[in-house]
Amino acid sequence: MPLDGISMHALKDELQKTLVNGRISQIYQTSRYELIINIRNAWENFTLLSSIHPRSSRIHLVSNLPESSIESSPFSMLLCKHLERGKILNIEVPDFERIIKFHIESYDNFGRISEKILIFEIMGRRSNIILINGDDGIILDGMIHITSGVNRYRQILPGLRYLPPPPLNKKDPLTITEEEFKNLMALGLNTSKAASFLLDNIQGISPLLSREILFRSDFKVDSTFEDLEEHSPDHWLERLWNGFSTITYTIKKGTNNPTMILDEEGREGVEFSVFHIKQFSQRPKKHFETISELLEAFYTEKVIREKFEEETINLNRIVESNLTRCTRRLSAQKLEAKEARNFDEYRIKGELITANLYRLKRGESQVKAINYYSPIQEEVTIKIDPALSPTENAQRFFKKYTRAKRGLAIIEDRTRSTMEEIDYLESVKLGIEEAETLDHLKEIHDELVEAGYIQVKKKKKDQNHKEYTQQPMAFRSSDDTDILVGKNNRQNDLLTMKMASPEDYWFHVKEIPGSHVILRTRAGVEPSHDAIYEAAMLAAYFSKARNSTNIPVDYTRRKNVRKPSGSKPGMVIYDKYNTIFVTPDPEMLKKVSKEG
Repeated sequence: MPLDGISMHALKDELQKTLVNGRISQIYQTSRYELIINIRNAWENFTLLSSIHPRSSRIHLVSNLPESSIESSPFSMLLCKHLERGKILNIEVPDFERIIKFHIESYDNFGRISEKILIFEIMGRRSNIILINGDDGIILDGMIHITSGVNRYRQILPGLRYLPPPPLNKKDPLTITEEEFKNLMALGLNTSKAASFLLDNIQGISPLLSREILFRSDFKVDSTFEDLEEHSPDHWLERLWNGFSTITYTIKKGTNNPTMILDEEGREGVEFSVFHIKQFSQRPKKHFETISELLEAFYTEKVIREKFEEETINLNRIVESNLTRCTRRLSAQKLEAKEARNFDEYRIKGELITANLYRLKRGESQVKAINYYSPIQEEVTIKIDPALSPTENAQRFFKKYTRAKRGLAIIEDRTRSTMEEIDYLESVKLGIEEAETLDHLKEIHDELVEAGYIQVKKKKKDQNHKEYTQQPMAFRSSDDTDILVGKNNRQNDLLTMKMASPEDYWFHVKEIPGSHVILRTRAGVEPSHDAIYEAAMLAAYFSKARNSTNIPVDYTRRKNVRKPSGSKPGMVIYDKYNTIFVTPDPEMLKKVSKEG
């Protein structure tokens, strides 16, 4: 959910206590949408993060910044020029709008003290950050420029006077009286649904908050007065006022209870509120000391999820486009090979012409001869070039035979290479499906860069940058034997070629993309049948054949597995193997505990 006006109002109170009278020490951008401001106040350092990303616009203090590079832009340099070493005089949120203004005292170009106002408009896809002069409201610059072609009501361009977003003509939740509220509801709820009516007429509330007011009033979200015949409209107006006033009382008192509502499994945040929410009594929740801590936790998870989904889509698009290309190429190669396999016909025609040279003359356009190479010895007609002698015609067919035979070998090599590329891309696709974290996807992205499927601009190598690969998954068999499973091709190479010992057992589904699995062995002790079966079960489960039955899984000693020179990541050859057939069983898989 986005920040609403009431949340911004509560956040403003929190930021005032922390940042007012503080001095700005540093300003920089980390992306096209994200701005970081470092502030020192009362011998403490604070970091303010603001984002105008369409899906995650927000502003709050942070304790931990995600890893990112600093991006220089004309806007960030302008902010540094005007605001660094500036003093924060005041922070305000006008009329419960999703706008927060920082009044900052700083020195102008002539060394005189002047006031600048840094405005954060946290409004979803219409978000922006704007710097204006405090005395005349002239825009110095905006993070995003808005021209008349985009918005005829207001433009955000240097030199223009700042104009706030158009007023919404909604009621102030803190000043509206009981009589005004009831009259408004009585007028609207005869025809409008309650949740949308509150949202459209009360300033600063979000869909979550409008539902909360109705929940506390025992009023159905999508109901009108006509739908609630068991009580009179006056009864419901009284209940609605009571539900509304409990919210406004909390706002006036400033008794915030920053809360994140989690999904049913308690893993991810799905909603948040600056105070206690009653409508999700059965849902797990997480409470925070400050609103900034709540927003940092909620949006950190949200941004990671969005980046994960976005990167998954991007990688799948790249893999699918290359699979389509390879599939088309393979069809063409198979057709070409089918035609090339007729090369023996050229040799036979050459032989038959040679056998009949004694009766052929230059200028003839065809030869009729008995095909001695056919079981039925039928007569065949061979078209020849009348401009050539019979001998030259025979030699012409022999040359075609030689070229076609050589060409078939080349075509078969190319076909084999294309099939190997398809197998590789299918293994990458499986790795994307199995990825659980952004780091896993980063490995796959780097692998595709190295393989040439993704083109990136070469950057100067960072001396502190380290190439790394995530560790494979670790399991333990029912008889306490370690089993390791690679999640992608990079991990498969790491696991098989570097981590595994020569006497360990290596498992892989036969001729199907899947994970490499290593069953650790102890010196002088053979693994049990149960451990072998469970390792094979994991190999089948972490493969493209997961939902099949009787899946063939090959296994052998690690020393029998080799990686051909120049082969793609995850590609190996092996010999001296056994095959076991398994069907992934969820109950049996539960016996194999995942570690770490």
